[in-house]
Amino acid sequence: MEARYSIQQDEDDEAQSTPTPSSSQHVFTPPRWLFAVLLLSTFSLAIALIVVATKSPSRNASANIASLSLSEQLLLRMDNASVLTNPGFIRLGLSSLQARQDWVLPLDWGGSDPDAWTADTLFARAASAELNRVWALPDVVDAIIAAPTSLQDSLYHPYGDGQSNARMSFGSSWMVRSPPLVATLIKFGHSGMACYFRFAAALLGSQQQVQVRAPRLNRSFMLNAQRVPGSNDLLAVMDKVDDGLGWAVLGHTQLVFVRPFPDFDDWFPVFFRQPVQSSAAMIADISPAASRSFPDAKPVLDSEGIKASAAQQGVTPFQALMSHSFARPRWNTAVRLIARVLPATHRHRFFLTLFCTRHTRHIHTHTTYTNTCIQPYQPDPVHGTYGENGPVTAVGQGWTWVALPSSAGSGGDAPFKVLYTCFQQRQPGKEAVHGVVSGGGWHRIGDPAETIFNSLESAPLVVGTGFQNAAKEFSQEAPGALAHGLADVVTVRWLAPGEALVTRRPDFHWFFFQSSSNVCTEEWVHPCVPAGDQPLFQC
Repeated sequence: MEARYSIQQDEDDEAQSTPTPSSSQHVFTPPRWLFAVLLLSTFSLAIALIVVATKSPSRNASANIASLSLSEQLLLRMDNASVLTNPGFIRLGLSSLQARQDWVLPLDWGGSDPDAWTADTLFARAASAELNRVWALPDVVDAIIAAPTSLQDSLYHPYGDGQSNARMSFGSSWMVRSPPLVATLIKFGHSGMACYFRFAAALLGSQQQVQVRAPRLNRSFMLNAQRVPGSNDLLAVMDKVDDGLGWAVLGHTQLVFVRPFPDFDDWFPVFFRQPVQSSAAMIADISPAASRSFPDAKPVLDSEGIKASAAQQGVTPFQALMSHSFARPRWNTAVRLIARVLPATHRHRFFLTLFCTRHTRHIHTHTTYTNTCIQPYQPDPVHGTYGENGPVTAVGQGWTWVALPSSAGSGGDAPFKVLYTCFQQRQPGKEAVHGVVSGGGWHRIGDPAETIFNSLESAPLVVGTGFQNAAKEFSQEAPGALAHGLADVVTVRWLAPGEALVTRRPDFHWFFFQSSSNVCTEEWVHPCVPAGDQPLFQC
C-alpha cells in the first residue's frame, strides 16, 4: 500500500511538525532486508574509522611531507608560530630523542614589545623559528642557523679574565624588527646537505632570484626564489650543497656571499662554522696526556662525578652540585682573586661567602661529622651588560665553581682553568623588562680558547658562536661592498649531550636557555688554540 504522511505547511509556523499517520491509514513497515543492509553499512563504517584512528598520524604526515620539495615543505611551515612550537609538529620524522619537548624552542624571547627587542633578541627569535622548522623535516640529523651582523665588543671584562661582554647589531640604519638575512644549513641522514636563505622583505624590490658567490671555488650561481606568504620575505633554497664548500665539517672556514638579484649591489657574508667535537675526542687530544687528569688522578672532565651523582640521587645536576662537598684549595680559591680585581661597585654581584657548614650524622654510629663545603660565586647577570653600567643584554644569574692551575698563583692544581657553571632557568618576566633573552650574553674570548661541554645534562643546549670580520679572519675576500656594513657572522646550533663547542681567541660565544629548570655545563679555559677546520686541542 502507498504510505501517506500528513505534513503541515503553515506559513505562520516556521517549524515543520512531525509527520503523523491518520487513524484510517496504514503505517509503512520497512522490509527486513533493509535493516540488514543498514546494519552492515554501519558496521563497515565503524571498522573504517577504527583503522584510520589506529594508524600513526606521524607516519602518514611524514610520508606526505617527504613527497614535497624542500621549498614546498619550508613554505608549508613559514610564519605559523602555533605550529612551530607544537611538539607534535616537531615530532614528524624525528627520532625518539629529538621528539622530546627539549628540542622545541619558544618564539617569544624578549617579551611582547618589539620596540624593546635588541638585535640579540631579534636573532634569537628568528633562529628559534628556523631550528623548530628544520627539525620538523624528515631525516634531519643536524641544523645550523647563521646571520650576518656586526659584533660589538664593550672591552668590559666583568670577571677579571680574558672574556669581555659584547652584543650584536644590524647597523644603525636597520630599523626592521627582524634580521636582514637568516640562513639555514640542513644535514640529512640519507640525502646530503641543503641550505636556504631568507631575506627580509624590507630589503627587497621585485627580485625573484638570489646570487651566490663562493670565492674559494671561484664560482657564482643563481638560485630561484619565491615570496613567503604573509611576510613577503624572499626565500631561496639550495637543494644540494656543493661538497667543495666543506660545510659537512662543523669547523669549516669557507664562506659564501649572497644577495638578492637583480638590482641589489651589496653582499652578505654567510657560513655555518660551529667548531664542535665530541667530549671524548677533546679529552683524547689533550697533550701531554698527564693534563687529562688532576694530580690525584681525577679526570679533567666532571672530576667530581656530578653526572653520576645526580643520576644516583635522582636529582638534577644543579641540585647535585649545590649539595656537593668541593675540596680546597682546588675549588673556588678563584673567588678571592676575582674579588680583588672587580671594581668595588661590582663586588656585590658575587656572593663571596667561601664556606658553609654541613652536619652529617652517620646512621650506624650516630656520630655527627662537620664538613666544609664550597659556595659557588653567583654572577647576576652572566656577561649580561654591555659595558660596566651599560644596557642589559641577557638576564638570569649563574653559579660557578672554578679550579685554577698552579700557574695562576691560586694554590690550585688543575691542568688549566676548569669550571662547573650553571645558568638560571628561563626568566620571561625579566626578559620582557629589558627586551632580551635568558642566558649568558655575547662575550669575546680573550684567553687562547674556551670550550663549553654539554657533559652534565641529558637535554641539548642552544649555543651561539660569532666571528668578527669573518672573511678576513679566514683569508677570503668579499666580491664587493657588504650590505649595511655587516662583515661579521653569527651561528646557532643545538649542542647535544656529549658534545663540546670550542671558541678560540678572538671569536665570540653566547648561550640562551629555554629550560624551566637550571641548566649546568662545564667549561675549560685552555692554553691551546685550535687551528684550521678541526676544533681539537691543538697548540
